[in-house]
Amino acid sequence: MGTTLQADEAYYITQKDGYFIDLRDPYQYKQKHIKNFQNIPYDIFMSQIGSLKKDKPYYLICQYGGHSRQCADILRSQGFEVYDFAGGMQPLLYQPPSSFF
Repeated sequence: MGTTLQADEAYYITQKDGYFIDLRDPYQYKQKHIKNFQNIPYDIFMSQIGSLKKDKPYYLICQYGGHSRQCADILRSQGFEVYDFAGGMQPLLYQPPSSFF
């Protein structure tokens, strides 16, 4: 369940109900992040997969899209509804709508 979304859809997705997770390192998150996304670095998130709830969809983003894709694939294989963002935050760093951050 779930799919890969385009990075510019991130702001509109945050209007929905779900868990919004930014998998980047804290220093990257502090530089710029999307409103409503909680920072849980990749390694920490991966260690918590066994305790995650399935009551809402997960929306995952990272810097370039690789880590969020890995996490999304694992969660999907375990029956979670999960979405990741193609290209991660990178496409948003250069042409972001100001309302994203």
